[in-house]
Amino acid sequence: MAMAGGGGQRWSLQGMTALVTGGTRGIG
Repeated sequence: MAMAGGGGQRWSLQGMTALVTGGTRGIG
C-alpha cells in the first residue's frame, strides 16, 4: 500500500496477493 505510484497494474496484482497473503509483506 506504499508503492501505488510506480505500476498500477503490477501493484494491483502484487499488492492484492500480498494483502491476501499477509498484509504488506511483499510490498516494501
